[in-house]
Amino acid sequence: MVEIGQVCYKIAGRDSNQPCVIVDIVDERTVTVDTITRRRNVNILHVEPTQKVVKIAKGADSAAVAKALEAEGFTVPKKGAARKTPARAKKEKAVKNPDKKAKAKPAKKVATKTTKKEAAPAAEKAE
Repeated sequence: MVEIGQVCYKIAGRDSNQPCVIVDIVDERTVTVDTITRRRNVNILHVEPTQKVVKIAKGADSAAVAKALEAEGFTVPKKGAARKTPARAKKEKAVKNPDKKAKAKPAKKVATKTTKKEAAPAAEKAE
């Protein structure tokens, strides 16, 4: 069975193949784990327990879990550091002819549909 402080590996989801620590036991099927990226309630079938157990309190915060994982020899990056990407350069709008002024486009004519009932009296008047 699992216990609080047990080091596991996630085997399902976006955090798969990452080490995690069991922080709380919700019920016989669900545990709360704190991984390198986030804290989640997971099904116990989605974690692979190891024999390593770290000393943490029930419901310990992420900083305590990271410190315990580093003591066991795991490399733990700072939270959010892995997701940051460099800012993109803004595109400048290309101006073809800055000397010409924009011309207003003429409005489109909208054709209206006439039904057979409306067209019949108009045909009678024409005769």
